[in-house]
This record gives sequence, structure tokens and C-alpha cells, in this order.
Amino acid sequence: MSKIRVGIIGCGQIAQHHMRTYTEISEAEMVVCCDLNREAAEKASQTYNIPNVETDFRAVLNRDDIDAVDVC
Repeated sequence: MSKIRVGIIGCGQIAQHHMRTYTEISEAEMVVCCDLNREAAEKASQTYNIPNVETDFRAVLNRDDIDAVDVC
């Protein structure tokens, strides 16, 4: 079974809860996180081992390697 590949838009308080939960779901893989505040996105990337960081939500929506987007 392949994993659901997720993009996270927004890295604030609610997103932190969502990202923690995704780490507990073996069928989910976070591919990219995005926030206008690059520092917040980079911190989330490091904390939750998310390989890609963006500051423009359109870049997340235009990716062809994600199955779902979680807007926080």
C-alpha cells in the first residue's frame, strides 16, 4: 500500500498538532510544509522531518508529488 503524500500549508499552532498526528500515521508522509514565515516553515521541516519548504502556497498546490493538502 502506498502512502498518502501530504502538503501542509501554514505552520502555526494548529499545524503543529496536525503534523504531530501525521507522524503517528504510518500511511501518511509529509512532503512539503509552507508558511509565509520561512523560519517557521524551516523549523517545522526540521522538527517533523519534512523534506521540502516553501513560502508560497501556490508552489505547494502546483506540486505533482502530493495527494492531499492540509490547510492550517
